[in-house]
Amino acid sequence: MLCSPCVTPATGRRKTRKILRFSAFYQDAIKGMRNQFQIEPEERTWAVIAHLSSLAGYLIPVGGLIVPIILIFAKSESPIVSAIAKQALYLTILCFLSVVPITLLTITFIGIPLAILLGGAVLVATWAFPIIGAIKASDGHYFKYPVVGQNPIYFPR
Repeated sequence: MLCSPCVTPATGRRKTRKILRFSAFYQDAIKGMRNQFQIEPEERTWAVIAHLSSLAGYLIPVGGLIVPIILIFAKSESPIVSAIAKQALYLTILCFLSVVPITLLTITFIGIPLAILLGGAVLVATWAFPIIGAIKASDGHYFKYPVVGQNPIYFPR
């Protein structure tokens, strides 16, 4: 706490006003929000599998869609694992849908650089988000995908 002198205009007396540092309070609140969705030790393996399920499409055709759907129904009693599987499914759908504008941009000569940038961003997102999420899930932390992710309490069952 810092103290700073303050002069009141009516009386001309000096008063001491305490200035609170809210940064420590906000940092504690942010830490509490980050740790709000901890993954229980018995669910960590399923959470890692749910994150990596979106990469199943590289091994099995349409596996990136089938495996998360199976996990959503198989682990419906666990809201966190189900939410992670839904994020993986939404990421896979978003990547499939992004192929259309990328293809349209490659048809034009002007859009080729933009298509390369957009395609590169989508490729990095499809590989990076599930891997980062799997690493965090193995440590017991919930990872929310930046574009398609939500907290588990917002996902309907």
